[in-house]
Amino acid sequence: MDSVIQQYHDDLKALRRVLKAESAKLVGKKYLRDRAAFLGKRWSAEILPELTRRYSLQPDVLQKYATASARLIKLSSPNNSKASYLVSLESLIKPMRGELILPIQSGEVKRASSAFEAFVATLKDSQEGAYFQEAVDCAAQGFLRAAAQRN
Repeated sequence: MDSVIQQYHDDLKALRRVLKAESAKLVGKKYLRDRAAFLGKRWSAEILPELTRRYSLQPDVLQKYATASARLIKLSSPNNSKASYLVSLESLIKPMRGELILPIQSGEVKRASSAFEAFVATLKDSQEGAYFQEAVDCAAQGFLRAAAQRN
């Protein structure tokens, strides 16, 4: 997931770079508007659901990015100000590295627990609880065969 959000961050920076190079004060080029709309939609369709599924992040942080992404979609209509695009992009780009990318890469953000993990927590003191916890730990490390075949 960290590579997906890093790529999204890089895509936002690339759009900012292209917009800064534009000489016109209004963004009328269709490919720029389409790119902004695509990036705005990508946040809500792909990035946000995956972040909420995998990690326990603060809802207010995620909402801030959702709002800025929605603004990118709104701006993608014809002839909006280049400055408005840049402000929206800056509100996404600047804090993203410190609030999302680095905490995920460094492991500061806790992984979200699944319903199964919550069930296992209720069995903590039993022999079955130890068995299930070991299976969950194996699955979390990607050892799916070991998780399914533990005796």
